Amino acid sequence: MDYRYLAKATSQWWESYDKAKRLVRISFSDIISEALELGEEINNDTLKLLDKDECILLPFKFVVCGTCGGSGTHVNPSIDSHGITMDEWDSEWSYDDQERYTSGFYDVQCYECNGKRVVPEIEKTRLDKRKMELVRLLEEHMQDRIDAAKERYHEVKMGY
Repeated sequence: MDYRYLAKATSQWWESYDKAKRLVRISFSDIISEALELGEEINNDTLKLLDKDECILLPFKFVVCGTCGGSGTHVNPSIDSHGITMDEWDSEWSYDDQERYTSGFYDVQCYECNGKRVVPEIEKTRLDKRKMELVRLLEEHMQDRIDAAKERYHEVKMGY
């Protein structure tokens, strides 16, 4: 599965963020429900950190987007997600097509950062043990979303 499609399907893990205060708001309602359904025990003190909407504010920093490398755009994966061999490039792509490709003609706004060139990342060094437990649950949830997106991709590819 092309990393750009994967970013589109899984990159939004936060609800909102405040740039000035450097706090990211994360909803844990689905995450907590899923964890409890799977029989996972969650410390009550940890659950008390969540507000009435089952959200929490955590410190974050901006990091360069890993999908676009900080450019805010990338080539539309429908153009090159299958890869372009030298033979294809030389025999199937006209000079004009090659020029368009290298000039950014086929670029789209980045699927992960939405053109902002940076994405929020939780500052784990500023978290206590209880908040780290929530981050662990979030990371497990996000990995499950990535795995599900990959599985769905392969199902579609197989005709299911």
